[in-house]
Amino acid sequence: MADGLDRLASRPWFSYLMLLLLQLKVMWGVWQYRDLTPGDESGYYNRAFLWFKDLSVDIVWSPLYTSFLGTLMHLSTDAYFVITLHRIIIVLALDILILALMRRLLPHQLAWLIAAWWVILPINFDTAYTVHLFAVIPVLAAWLLILRKPSSWTRGGAIAVLLLTTVLVRNEYLVATVILGIVCLWWETKVAGHVEARPTPRRRAYLISYGVPLLLAGAVVLFFYARSIYQFPELWAGGTLQHYRPPWSAHSGLKPKHTYNMCQVYASGYQQRHPEWNTSPMLDCSGLMESTFGAPTPSLSEMFRRNPVAVLQHFWWNLSLTPSGIQLLLFNASAGTVNPDYFSVQLHSLRALVLSLITAGILALGLCLLYRDRRFWWERWLKDRALGWLAMLSVVPVAGLIIPTQRPRPSYLFCQGIVLMALTGMCLFAISHRVPGLQRLSKWLPIVMVTLLLVVPQHYRSDGSARPLLALYGRLAPFEAVFNPPDTVFLVSGYPLEIHEYVGHNYFTSPLVNFDYTMLDGAPADRPLPPFLDQRGVNLFYIDESLWQKLSTNPAHRAFLAAPESAGWKILADQETEAGRWMLVQKR
Repeated sequence: MADGLDRLASRPWFSYLMLLLLQLKVMWGVWQYRDLTPGDESGYYNRAFLWFKDLSVDIVWSPLYTSFLGTLMHLSTDAYFVITLHRIIIVLALDILILALMRRLLPHQLAWLIAAWWVILPINFDTAYTVHLFAVIPVLAAWLLILRKPSSWTRGGAIAVLLLTTVLVRNEYLVATVILGIVCLWWETKVAGHVEARPTPRRRAYLISYGVPLLLAGAVVLFFYARSIYQFPELWAGGTLQHYRPPWSAHSGLKPKHTYNMCQVYASGYQQRHPEWNTSPMLDCSGLMESTFGAPTPSLSEMFRRNPVAVLQHFWWNLSLTPSGIQLLLFNASAGTVNPDYFSVQLHSLRALVLSLITAGILALGLCLLYRDRRFWWERWLKDRALGWLAMLSVVPVAGLIIPTQRPRPSYLFCQGIVLMALTGMCLFAISHRVPGLQRLSKWLPIVMVTLLLVVPQHYRSDGSARPLLALYGRLAPFEAVFNPPDTVFLVSGYPLEIHEYVGHNYFTSPLVNFDYTMLDGAPADRPLPPFLDQRGVNLFYIDESLWQKLSTNPAHRAFLAAPESAGWKILADQETEAGRWMLVQKR
């Protein structure tokens, strides 16, 4: 029976099917319980709308990703449908690629277990912004290509794929691209003739096998550059678009993207070190940068030049969070006390501490055994996979750039996490080779697969919490036409940036001068509301149930609610709900 189960588990179709079923089990209900994603995801959605409309991209902001997202909009332009669908597609694609990678590196039993480890971690499939998941796909494709067949063509193709990843998805992968290029050069000149049963190619063959993939990659980059709304010289500093009206461009262009990112990441770490600074690090970091570095949005080099001590403190703080970031990456929890992410995570976790010690023990013992029996492992297993491992390790140094400058967020380190998991699997392989009982247990893998499918809990469940952004989007999305004009300035209950992008689709055609209800804190309580709105240029006003109740108790505002037409406003929507009354009005 055990042999029959082992044969079943070794069949690729069964392994892939069980892994995808496990992923669907833990992700089930994502469309029912997850809110519409705020923050950067709305910006990528809006850029994807450019591709949907006329195949345009913003080449600074992951155009390969936004073109994929924009293509899905041909199915529907409903933001929640598209955002949820593209997350599911990306996660399932990653499951297949990760299992394919592990099956190339490890015995099929361990390969499935390591892939399942990645699948069940919410820190992966429930990451805040899907672009970070998408960025893993081309890296995995490069690794699989180099493992597929030992040849100069596959090595050249892998370098070309990483180059595309660098230009069109994540710029920091330039480090991995250069390292892999050096590794391949060394392999061709020093190793390939000894481990590959083929005659040594001539120089012309090398030029073709490496040059053709690189030329194809360059052609793809040029295509996206030709479709970019920003091109040189505006591409560096941002500026007026050639095909669109003058935009709000705080994040547009290579330099503004970098400087604003440094502003946010420095302020986030500073706030953790100095809790008394309670300003929003994401929205109001420029004041802190001005006082620390003498400029509201300096580049990293300018920060170093003006205040090196502050930069080194920032680096050291981020490095000190690395153990917690790695624990989150591998176990979805941290034993640490400080959050290495921007979003809420589980800290003070005994489970994470125990699992960290176990994993460290497996790595230490396994690496010792691999080194001790290195000739055996080289000849039996590693020789045919060595370049694949080197390609994977070439991505690890990217973390040396990300962690000190940004922070050890798990979503920034997905590829490095996959390398750690694969290395743990290889160490388990070396240990199991010394313990025959473990090899016998591996034959019962199908039972483990079914057991995991039954016992691993569903991540998305009803906890009674509301989905405020989705509810707001559901009300305002039917009025896209009035949010879209470039002269629209609106006032909504919350999420003004997200409504600007998810509903208006006008990130590149109108200035970001929109407000939430905090603006009303400055409204005189004894004066009518319309003149106050006129002073701030507001011409579209969403009044939710709670604001309606608040305004209706004030005689100065009650007349406006009762008859906005008399003040020059047009009623676009007026509905009664169980919670009260809400209204959308537009200035005539």
